[in-house]
Amino acid sequence: QLRVDPYYRFAAEQRPEFREYLEPLIASLDENRHSLVHGDFSPKNLLLFQHEVMLVDFEVGHFGDPAFDLGFFLTHIVLKTIHLGNREPEAPAESLWEPNLREPEAPAESLWEPNAPAEPLREPEAPAEFAPAPEAPAESTPASNAPTKHPTSTYLQLGDAFWNHYAQTMRPVIGDSAFTELERRAMLNLAGCLIARVDGKSKAEYLTDERQQELVRQTARMIFAAPLSSWSEATASLHSR
Repeated sequence: QLRVDPYYRFAAEQRPEFREYLEPLIASLDENRHSLVHGDFSPKNLLLFQHEVMLVDFEVGHFGDPAFDLGFFLTHIVLKTIHLGNREPEAPAESLWEPNLREPEAPAESLWEPNAPAEPLREPEAPAEFAPAPEAPAESTPASNAPTKHPTSTYLQLGDAFWNHYAQTMRPVIGDSAFTELERRAMLNLAGCLIARVDGKSKAEYLTDERQQELVRQTARMIFAAPLSSWSEATASLHSR
């Protein structure tokens, strides 16, 4: 597990007050080896190709606890939520997963089959669970009274869509009891990764405001100490802050 030292152990050295939480978390990763773990499972490593999501960059992949991938992914959502505060996202909600996606220089088909005939590129439709809500007709809502979606809501809704789809897929496979335990461990890894992104070796470059960094620590401490055992509990606490 190439993430343990630069993430959890280094953060524990920098923030001794979190050691009581991080050391058991490290042990739990060894005790719960159930599946292939990507290790860098974040939106930047998810590419959209012909309505399908393709995962890339398996450099730190290993056999371990899938709860790490879940916590790692949701950390991205929570950090963006904290970072944006009351500001609007720079990109519209439908592009928050990968704002810099662009059409490939070669036709999409040729990326897989070099000799396939080229066809005109078509704009892909957003998957249903991530598709933006249809805008109300201009005449129905005066511009001065048009509701503005808070970025906190925007990002957490993306997190909800991810988690709900994952739960619908995995709960029937592993059963209610195992899924509940997986979600509990995922929340602990969420807290661990939050600390790692402000006090570990791989800090979130955009999170430079000390007040926001402290809010990240407070959020991690709250998840650890409560402890919060579900994504719905975590989002409820974020909405209340």
